[in-house]
Amino acid sequence: MYITASSPNVIVSPETHAAGDSVGGGLYAFSDSGFAYISAPTDQSDKAPWGCLDLDVDGTLPEIGTGESNTNQIISICTQSGISAEICEKLTLNGYSDWFLPSLNELEQMYVNLASKGLGGFANQSYWASTQYDPSDAYTIDFNNGNTNNHKKDQTNRHTRAMRSYLMVDIDVQVVASIDASSSSATVISYPTPIKIPVTISSYRTDASSYMIQPTKSVNLTI
Repeated sequence: MYITASSPNVIVSPETHAAGDSVGGGLYAFSDSGFAYISAPTDQSDKAPWGCLDLDVDGTLPEIGTGESNTNQIISICTQSGISAEICEKLTLNGYSDWFLPSLNELEQMYVNLASKGLGGFANQSYWASTQYDPSDAYTIDFNNGNTNNHKKDQTNRHTRAMRSYLMVDIDVQVVASIDASSSSATVISYPTPIKIPVTISSYRTDASSYMIQPTKSVNLTI
């Protein structure tokens, strides 16, 4: 008897988590544009500088979704060792190695959703963002009250908390299964049967409501 899968019907269901849930190697902080943003469960440093005082690290943006590119930009321009961005970029934690120093707005959401609710074990101190204020200063957020400030990039009394993000979606592919008893007189029965197929995501809309996917292998079951 053979089952052949056809007529795929793709069901995309974004994950749901509450702030502080243990997921993705750390603590769930927030989601944006279909991505989950995860805070490391503890600080990576309480004394690392932002680095490279008076060097213009152009292109470090404040928006959500820019922390990773900001981190890469800092490291590519500022060669000082032991800086906050480098610590995050080199971090391997709970099986993940794609950590970054959060942008200003990402750090703000880390404060609002975790620190302000007593989650995450944050210190009542200022934390570095990966967003430069000007060549001599970078943005920080005071995790005692949520205020945004800017401080000299060589200061060593600011904290560092890494973040990572991932596309937050579960994909289930339902197919129509055709059962054939391999007989000329057999009745062929077609009916919907849920079968999970491994897929890869080739593109997505920023609102996470539509995904272009492609199966990674064909389904051919024999029973």
